[in-house]
Amino acid sequence: GGGSTWELQPINNPLFNNAKSEDNVLQLAHAALGMVVSTSERGVDVNEEDLDRLVSRIEARLQTLQQRKAMGTFFPGTAAAGELHGRKAADAAFWLSLAGVNARDNFIYDELAQVASEELLRFGSNKSCRAKDVLHIVERFAMAGVTGSSVNQLYNVAADCLEVKMMSNTSDSVDDSDDDGIDYNNIIKSLRGDFAFGLHSDRSL
Repeated sequence: GGGSTWELQPINNPLFNNAKSEDNVLQLAHAALGMVVSTSERGVDVNEEDLDRLVSRIEARLQTLQQRKAMGTFFPGTAAAGELHGRKAADAAFWLSLAGVNARDNFIYDELAQVASEELLRFGSNKSCRAKDVLHIVERFAMAGVTGSSVNQLYNVAADCLEVKMMSNTSDSVDDSDDDGIDYNNIIKSLRGDFAFGLHSDRSL
């Protein structure tokens, strides 16, 4: 009564969305992890075709963002900034690794590491970004097992950010009360490649 009308709304699941709306890398990565967790809880095998479709969509989305970045005149700023700002690229890499995604030719992980590097260059030296925030990003890539030149570049950028914070020596940058006396000099050396940064680094991952 009352002249009301009803209509069905589509389920907001990236796996079933059509091409009318743009994909989102972080949402797709979360969907991939959710798919694997769900099948594990039900004791069934993952539908590899569905997982591959999600991976292909992530690759396509990252390529689109890469192209937009190259066309900086028409798309000001970092193309992925709104979609993968802060530590979102690191979260996406970590979730995809937990989902067992072995990206073809490591394109996905390389691109995510490059975006994370750009984000740290953008805000990593700011006072609002704490040392632990920088570490959260590189730790996720380490836990994901990402290797290669892109993640090595990320580690070097992170080391630069930590050095800036050590020089500024502000209470909200390095000396975080819950860091349990972490030796940042040692971490910086590790990130620089003096010895491997990973699961057995000084700061617990």
